[in-house]
Amino acid sequence: MLKTTKRERKKIRNNIARIIPFVVLFVFIYLFIVYQFKGSELKNNAIITTGVILKFKSDYRGEGGAFVYSFNINGKYYENQRAYPNIRSSDGYNLEGKIFPIVYDKNDPDNNRMLITDKDFKTYSIPFPDSLKWVEDYVR
Repeated sequence: MLKTTKRERKKIRNNIARIIPFVVLFVFIYLFIVYQFKGSELKNNAIITTGVILKFKSDYRGEGGAFVYSFNINGKYYENQRAYPNIRSSDGYNLEGKIFPIVYDKNDPDNNRMLITDKDFKTYSIPFPDSLKWVEDYVR
């Protein structure tokens, strides 16, 4: 069995401690790039359909929450969850069962977003429909 001295173990720990921040930084940069790529793909290959909010999950801090929604494309159902911190958590439950536009990537329908607020529509350069003006009552 190979024995290491106390000094060698300390040197190994120090080397690992120096490497960890770079690994964490690399992971964050990678995730940022993937997120940006998916967002640009969604904008470039956007198709609009409709979906329904299945469930609202209130944020434990009382600030907004997340919607679980589903939609159908050619007989295949997709389900996703997206945080909406600007929707009051006390009102989010009122949107369950409501139908909203969904924008999805025609090449990757798993890459999708539900459009609820005016800001969501602006992100994809889609005019906010008058039929959804009532949603503004739920936005903080």
